[in-house]
Amino acid sequence: IVGCVVIEMCTGKRPWPKLENHIQIIYRIGLGHSPPIPEMLGAEGIAFMNRCLKQDPSQRATAMDLLADPFVKVAMDEFVSLPAALEEADGPRR
Repeated sequence: IVGCVVIEMCTGKRPWPKLENHIQIIYRIGLGHSPPIPEMLGAEGIAFMNRCLKQDPSQRATAMDLLADPFVKVAMDEFVSLPAALEEADGPRR
């Protein structure tokens, strides 16, 4: 499901946008299909998505594993540094 959310966040569309609802998407995943991974994610993003979309739960990355993934770590580091960067640019907030 995490992989599907990332796809929707990146593309603005659900995986398999021609399907009518989320239940159909879940059913399709349950049948062993993986949604196409947007190439715009680059190599690290595609590797992250492959970790999310493993069919076998014993092979799928845990939430802690995904949080430590380079794709997420870079985004988290940028997010954490954003308030400091804004403060430097605008001066102290009141």
